[in-house]
Amino acid sequence: MRIGILGGGIGGLSAAICLSRIGIEVEVFERASEIRESGAGVSLWPNATRVLAQMGPLQTCLVKSLPLSSLELVNLQRKSLLQIRIDQE
Repeated sequence: MRIGILGGGIGGLSAAICLSRIGIEVEVFERASEIRESGAGVSLWPNATRVLAQMGPLQTCLVKSLPLSSLELVNLQRKSLLQIRIDQE
């Protein structure tokens, strides 16, 4: 079986890794000519960290990460909808 995945973001690359581990040939198609930092952050909740642990890269992610100290949700006009401060124990 051979599968094509459109998009080399987190979802596409994760799917490609998992499928290739079970023996499926995968080709990832990405329109960007190179992978660059976008300045965006990614929050990893418990379910995501369990999957990353099974896939292998969790320790690398933890070494390069910081704990979440606050969270703000905004709408398209950048109006604040929710603000949460997270106390670190």
